[in-house]
Parts: sequence; structure tokens; C-alpha cells
Amino acid sequence: MPKNVELEKVVVSAMTQYLGVDSGRYDIFLSLVGTGMTTSREDLLRGITDIILDREYLIGVSFREGAVVGYGYDFRQKPVENVPVRRLYGDALRNARSGSSERVVLDKQEGHFGVYIVRRVNQ
Repeated sequence: MPKNVELEKVVVSAMTQYLGVDSGRYDIFLSLVGTGMTTSREDLLRGITDIILDREYLIGVSFREGAVVGYGYDFRQKPVENVPVRRLYGDALRNARSGSSERVVLDKQEGHFGVYIVRRVNQ
């Protein structure tokens, strides 16, 4: 169980949308949901991803051994070493955009959460 369940749900939902689970691009997702093996697309994605970072203010969720990674930040959490979480999010996003081994494919901030998803360039 992640330390911040609400944050994990936000990241998994964003990854579900990005990966096309909602649009039906991944037939395996749809077929498994249809058989009753899982109750939702998010539950299925949660079952095939790994949590690689787990803090109250930050979670990292990896799909396909890091081919796609979603990072979520909870802006309501206390500053980390006197740095507000919203600023940590902005700094991490800037660093991800300046890297050459991955590409930011989604960046959204809604309410108290910020989520960005990166994809390995060679994928």
C-alpha cells in the first residue's frame, strides 16, 4: 500500500489515459476487464506497474520496466527541506524536459496534485 493512496490514484488514472486504456488502444486491457478478472482499467494497470518512489509528497509509478514512468506530487504536503512541493514539481519537470534519455509526454496540474509522465526516448 502506498504512503499516499490518493496521490497514487491520480498518477495511475493519468497513466491509464496516456497509455490509451480509456480509448481502447490496448485490447488486452479491455479483454481482461470484460472477463471480470479485474473491476476497472485502473485496477488492471495498478497490477502491472511498480511503485519506484513512495513518499507522502511524491510517488513514481513505472510501467514496462521504466519505459513509461508517471510521477505525482501532492502540493498539500509540508515543504521538503524548506522547499515547497509545488516548486519541487516544477524543478523535476524542468530537469526531465532537459534530459536526453526521456521525453515528457504529459504534464498536468489539477487542484492539489501535479502529474507528469515520461517515456524513454528509444521506446
